[in-house]
Amino acid sequence: MRERIAAALARRATRERLMLALLLYERLSPGETAGALGLSVAEVCRVYDTLMAELRRALLPPSSLDCAPPTGHPRKPARRDTIRRRPGSSDRRPRIA
Repeated sequence: MRERIAAALARRATRERLMLALLLYERLSPGETAGALGLSVAEVCRVYDTLMAELRRALLPPSSLDCAPPTGHPRKPARRDTIRRRPGSSDRRPRIA
């Protein structure tokens, strides 16, 4: 397992590995890490998510990689069941004569 993690990290750029070390070992916040590396906080978060996903894949047993990935978005947007009305507007529909 250690070899798979090392191989996954070796494929990444030095700056990305340094960022991971600052976040996990030095326990810097994303803002502090971004300041130290001259990146935006959004870039630090994006790279961190990408690195962690790659490490998770490296930890999976090889047989589980043969399965097709799930399709669709894991979270559906919240559905609006009600219509917002302006304050003071009538809740009744107008009558049609």
